[in-house]
Amino acid sequence: DRRVREALIGVIDRLQRASVAATDGAASGAAAGPTAASFYDPHAGPWIVLVGHDGAFKVALLALLGLPLDRFWTFTQTTTGIAVLDIRNGRTILRAWNRTEHLAPLELEASEATRAEEEAAAERARSGAL
Repeated sequence: DRRVREALIGVIDRLQRASVAATDGAASGAAAGPTAASFYDPHAGPWIVLVGHDGAFKVALLALLGLPLDRFWTFTQTTTGIAVLDIRNGRTILRAWNRTEHLAPLELEASEATRAEEEAAAERARSGAL
């Protein structure tokens, strides 16, 4: 538990320093790294986006929230679920967890395809076609 927390603190510290350096460079006219609109405030920043396995994120979340690792199964995460954490002055606020609204168009498309297949199967059954 201690080792995970220490490693995570080091990673977050490096990411924050790199993000601040990119923001400072942009303020001085240098090209900044990629940015993203804030989940809640379009003017908030700097942002860091991480992509990875849900297990690693759950361990990081527990460490950031000061919870013991034996609470690992307390949080579930859907594939491509989005989490938003606000880390300021060493304090972590969980703003969003497991958001999946971005998947709605895919779910609608899959639903429409399924309905079309079911209608085609029903038409074949009515007509006696194989």
